[in-house]
Amino acid sequence: MKPIVFCFFILVSYGQSIAQCAMCKAGAEQSLERGSTAVHWINYAIIFLMSIPLILIFSLYMLHRQNQKKNQNEISS
Repeated sequence: MKPIVFCFFILVSYGQSIAQCAMCKAGAEQSLERGSTAVHWINYAIIFLMSIPLILIFSLYMLHRQNQKKNQNEISS
């Protein structure tokens, strides 16, 4: 995958994820105004849910990078 395509994918995904977080935050603030006490954990839940795709993307990038180095070593040998 070309780096430009990868960067474009990350930027597009980031914008969509921020929009979803804003909707969750608005719902949480309304619940907090109504007296709910479980709303304080919403930030931890958002971080947890965002960490899984980020770990997957990072690990795919590292595998791709490792594969490139392996192919480059085979070519130079």
